[in-house]
Amino acid sequence: MAVVQMITQVELNFLRTLFAMACIISILQLKKENNTEYKKYVTIYTIYQIVSYIICAICAATSSAASETFCFYLLPAILGSVMTLEGGIIWVVLGIILYYSYNNKRLTAIYYIIYVSIYEVCFASDIIITILIKIRKIIPYIGYGLTECLQYILETVIGISPMNIGGDLFSENYYFMMIGALPMILSYNGKKGYNIKYFFYIFYILHILILWFISQKIIF
Repeated sequence: MAVVQMITQVELNFLRTLFAMACIISILQLKKENNTEYKKYVTIYTIYQIVSYIICAICAATSSAASETFCFYLLPAILGSVMTLEGGIIWVVLGIILYYSYNNKRLTAIYYIIYVSIYEVCFASDIIITILIKIRKIIPYIGYGLTECLQYILETVIGISPMNIGGDLFSENYYFMMIGALPMILSYNGKKGYNIKYFFYIFYILHILILWFISQKIIF
């Protein structure tokens, strides 16, 4: 999918987000099972992510027009980095929330509503921009550089771009509509469905390619 991104320039690769989610949940499962190696894996994964992020950030900052797509799409995918995940690591947090509320539909509903509410506030209000401006004013000398760094991390890792905050709730920042997925989440019966996961791996990539091809042929 990362190779497809390099070709099409589309910001769509949720497979990477799901992979990061699965890695972290696998580590959390060790804790739940009282596995003594839990802390070791947390340390290894954390250090690895920091190193891979630095590598990806340096490559992206020094990339040319020819290597830009490789640095932004393929390299993070190869390294399994949380940098430039579709939606950002904030979506990985949602996966972790659903993991902890598994088998408790009431808790799932509460956690999900809180998550959607916070997500909507982050994107629809100016709270993040206000905080960044406050940092610039309160901290002398390094305030500007610090906020630039925080903004870069927010965009490439967390998944919140201060430049895209605000706008109409029904045509731009309509994230509150995610609440509509809750009934379907709660209807899950806890059983495994048909074993056709490879079909969806193929379908995900193929349908994006088809839609991209159509978009190239349509003149708006």
